[in-house]
Amino acid sequence: WPANLALVWNGSSWDGALTFDAVGVPEMLTDIRFDAATGALLFTRPVPAAMQVFQGFLSGNTVSGQFNILGGPFSFRWSATR
Repeated sequence: WPANLALVWNGSSWDGALTFDAVGVPEMLTDIRFDAATGALLFTRPVPAAMQVFQGFLSGNTVSGQFNILGGPFSFRWSATR
């Protein structure tokens, strides 16, 4: 599903939202963590009854990784390009 991932450093922590093209409404993300040394990115999409945790790595202008649903295995692929 095409979407826009927006992550902003506010000086002390990360703010973020995921906006799916088909819906057009930003969904606020939680628990956003980024390790600049390794490029690791982790955030949660707190969907009621279907919480998703995304993990990935930044390489150049692309973040790619996997996400899970309700704590299951990380078996769904995702990517974002700047």
